[in-house]
Amino acid sequence: MRLLLALLSLTLADVAAERRSVPTYTIDLDLPPEERFKVLVRPGTGLNATVWKFWTKYFVGDPLLKDALFALVAARGHEAPELQAEISGMAAASGLPPAFVQGIQMLYEVQTLMVPIVNFSQPRLSSDGIGWEGANRTFHEPLPKKWEGLGRFPRAPFCTGIIATNQADGSVYHARNLDFFFTELMAELVYTGVFTRGGKELYRAQMIAGRA
Repeated sequence: MRLLLALLSLTLADVAAERRSVPTYTIDLDLPPEERFKVLVRPGTGLNATVWKFWTKYFVGDPLLKDALFALVAARGHEAPELQAEISGMAAASGLPPAFVQGIQMLYEVQTLMVPIVNFSQPRLSSDGIGWEGANRTFHEPLPKKWEGLGRFPRAPFCTGIIATNQADGSVYHARNLDFFFTELMAELVYTGVFTRGGKELYRAQMIAGRA
């Protein structure tokens, strides 16, 4: 048992030593939307180079996926004016295609994309005559041909969420992992954003470079 505990301690120490600290950047909401995220592309952050790696690895070499993403952006049209201005500012500062920057705002939705599923429930009186029972029928439809390229986006397993209540003060804690598939790049894209207005912190959030 002592040997097992010693090995476990060494393993945890190695994991702690390898853990990368998450950088923190201030996002000043008093700036025009086009200017707010320029702090992320300053020399030395490394974030812009990593977003370029993501673009090059998964989209430049896969025209079917790239064209499908761009078609999705074209079909969606402009976002709300403030968000669209933030997207335009990030695209201009990074040199990445504007359609790509807008497209990765839908990264989570695209990465977890499933074909349309229609569920039909047909309730009927149960055999004992005092309740109801249902017959569920699920039909899977293929992606429309125009969007088939989005199916080439690599998939990941499911997220894990934990919610718990602190019995001492009633606080509720919610923890959830992010299961994006491109782990080696994601580790370099995550940062803590401190959002301020009037010089005061409004909130902070775990962010992904390239997303507003």
